Amino acid sequence: MDMEVRWREILKILIKSKGPLTTEDIARKLKVSSRTIRNDLDKIQEFLVPFGVRVVKKPRTGVYIEGASEKKAELLDRISQSDSFYVEPYSQQEREKYIIWKLLQAEKNLTTQQLADELYVSKATIYKDLDYVEKWLARHGLKLVRKPNYGVEIAGSEENFRKAISDFLVNNGAVDELKELVQNPLIHPLDRRLNPDIFAQLV
Repeated sequence: MDMEVRWREILKILIKSKGPLTTEDIARKLKVSSRTIRNDLDKIQEFLVPFGVRVVKKPRTGVYIEGASEKKAELLDRISQSDSFYVEPYSQQEREKYIIWKLLQAEKNLTTQQLADELYVSKATIYKDLDYVEKWLARHGLKLVRKPNYGVEIAGSEENFRKAISDFLVNNGAVDELKELVQNPLIHPLDRRLNPDIFAQLV
């Protein structure tokens, strides 16, 4: 069995398990030695950090994946769909959409560190993503304000805010896709900014 395939299978087994498993349990399922599994687990650990989960090994208890249920579900989905173990937690396009949506519904500034933590990437990557976000906002008559030691926020008229939000919803599968993307229901900033008639048509 190819090493990357085995790593994905180990993760699938651990994520789907209802409790801790011993390395012997995993080894039997994959028809390899316990030593191989122990070595694999050490190597897998470093690649899990961006996904917000980690491998926990407890003596006389076993091995399990620690992390929020939604993070484990997301990881399982990604390793099931990919041919490679080395999967970016979010694509560039997903990050750009996420940042735009966060900014459109934010009531106060967002820091680049906050965005980097939420998307499991470096601040340098966020800076690059913001270049695209800035262009997208400009096309909608809005400005991305960047202030050192403060963060980023959108400046512009309420009319342009409403148009930008409406356009974003329409071009991204309306509410259903956005709920999945942001993992959060539509909240009060949008209630104020989005034209009620347009919103009613979308939902």
